[in-house]
Amino acid sequence: MNKYMTEPLFNTPAGTFILKRDSVSQSVNLRAWDAADEYLLDIFHQSPAERIIVINDHFGALSIPLSTYIDTVWSDSFLSVSAIHENAAANQIPAHIHITRADEIPTARVSLALMRIPKNNQFFGWQLKCLHHLLPVNAELWLAGMDKHITKSQFDMVADIFGPVEFLPGRKKARIWKARKTDERQHSIDLFKSGYQLDKYQLSMQQTPNVFSGNRPDSGSLFLLEQLTSLQGFTHIADSGCGNGLLSLVMARNLTQAHITAVDESFQAVACCQENARQNNIDNITVSAGNGLQAYGPNSFDLVLCNPPFHQGTTLTEQLAYWMFKTAAHTLRTNGELWVVANRHLDYPKILRGLFGHSQMVKQNNRFKVYRVQKSRNKQRSD
Repeated sequence: MNKYMTEPLFNTPAGTFILKRDSVSQSVNLRAWDAADEYLLDIFHQSPAERIIVINDHFGALSIPLSTYIDTVWSDSFLSVSAIHENAAANQIPAHIHITRADEIPTARVSLALMRIPKNNQFFGWQLKCLHHLLPVNAELWLAGMDKHITKSQFDMVADIFGPVEFLPGRKKARIWKARKTDERQHSIDLFKSGYQLDKYQLSMQQTPNVFSGNRPDSGSLFLLEQLTSLQGFTHIADSGCGNGLLSLVMARNLTQAHITAVDESFQAVACCQENARQNNIDNITVSAGNGLQAYGPNSFDLVLCNPPFHQGTTLTEQLAYWMFKTAAHTLRTNGELWVVANRHLDYPKILRGLFGHSQMVKQNNRFKVYRVQKSRNKQRSD
């Protein structure tokens, strides 16, 4: 075993479990849990409760040890849900963990909520409002996070939206807050709200709480679109990491004879893209949640567009981009093209050359670079 690899055995008050990260990020040599997960499990087992809801569990660090207590796991991540299912199978846990996707609002009757604090504060606030609506008066919400990733403003948000908050002592740079619902205030918990107008492309965009760049057009995507204006002849196009659907919808409108396949690992992004297609009367598009283009076979597409993230939650990583490029290489037809936009500082040409044997920088500005690669007949790297 590589000396930097972390032992995947997770010791908890409920027992020892095999726990691995999702299939994309397993190779980054990080554990599938942290001190915040450990702290929350220790506190829970001092006073366990039935019918709990677990929110934003990353890889099953909460869901697997607490499986016998859980009614619902609420997640916006296809990768996290996949990891939870895989870890449940590895630990021979019956497939009874009920998943509610974050494009839906939980309705189960629960007595306690355990939450990992998300990075996105807009999403965090929306989840707090949904949980205030869901839980009965006097029910508690326990929130966990690492000190370096949580803020005083988030603490204040919990108190303002949900109820009074108790600040527990820190442990191993992890923190737990306990909040109690004390009233029946009504909060708006609508999933969709107005995003922005894009007159150049005649689009009216909606946003969801956890979609990237929902209230203004993403500069990187706009820069990529400027380089795609002359593209013609493509009929099967994929948008890997579609977000709210900006790239997909513009291509679908410009190339009416093409069919666009839009994929994202965020359930809210998928819902947002679908809603934007509906509101803009664009029907040559299919949207689904997935792990890059893993679900599609060889020769599925002649063009793939990608504006990849370079972080997973609070972890900076190139693994997500690598996986998206790798699955693009697998699904592209011979002579098919992958177009990528990325921040200037990211060393994506090295990754692209490793997968395709070459890369071409098409255009750059002071923030972004656009790359184009064409799949040759030579066999692509498969590791």
